Amino acid sequence: MATTIFGTVTTGVTLTTAYQNPLSVTANSYVTNTAGGDAVYGNTAAAWTVSNLGTINGTGTSGTGILLRAGGNVTNGASGSTIGLIKGYFEGVVIEGSPGTVANFGTITSTRTNGAAIDLVAGGSVTNGQSGSAGGLIQSGGNDGVYVFTGAGTVTNFGTIQSNSSGAGVRFNIGGSVTNAISGLIEGGVGVETGIGVGTLAGAAGTVVNLGTIEASSSAFGAGVDLLEGGSVTNGGLDGRVDRGSAERGQHKRQPRHRRQFRDDRGHRD
Repeated sequence: MATTIFGTVTTGVTLTTAYQNPLSVTANSYVTNTAGGDAVYGNTAAAWTVSNLGTINGTGTSGTGILLRAGGNVTNGASGSTIGLIKGYFEGVVIEGSPGTVANFGTITSTRTNGAAIDLVAGGSVTNGQSGSAGGLIQSGGNDGVYVFTGAGTVTNFGTIQSNSSGAGVRFNIGGSVTNAISGLIEGGVGVETGIGVGTLAGAAGTVVNLGTIEASSSAFGAGVDLLEGGSVTNGGLDGRVDRGSAERGQHKRQPRHRRQFRDDRGHRD
């Protein structure tokens, strides 16, 4: 079985049983939750698969565009096109419980000051855009563009990943790898930061391969790439540029965002 959305839904989509999997939002369709919750919510019954060609909009102060509680996969837009918008006032896409996968050809955004555009709580991978195209935008108005809370993260970027000056374009609390293609731009207060650690989990080494541009906009935190537990940075190709340099052991180590403390206001119960 499957779930397909045509037209406008204003009460949100709640996925609770496996027969609803996968969920598809068709072109020109619009999903929101006027009660202020998540626009699309998947409980722990399955690792959900969501594809979006329309608009998914979580508008409430704790609203997320898509929240999946047991891992899963999100594809926003389609190859060769920039359609597909996922946005949340709190966070754009959150996948927790198990590693998640996000492929973005369109736009994924968040607004709230302590929210990320994409938050992979248990690790996973993000691919933004595609080879030969600068399309694909992941943008946080409040904090990190891509945030991996625990577990290893992998980010491959052909488009643009942005945060404001208080966040990172890409942040891994533990460790992981970032590949930024020749068409890619990653920017934030710190461009890429890995190895912060969280709770009893120590940070781990990070790997960055850059053929495009990685920029730091914050004079307070500094580095375009900051690998707090060491690792490697390869800045290659004629166009590879890391603004403000890189550090394999950062001098501006900050505390991780403890996301769980502001997850309790969602009101969802399995």
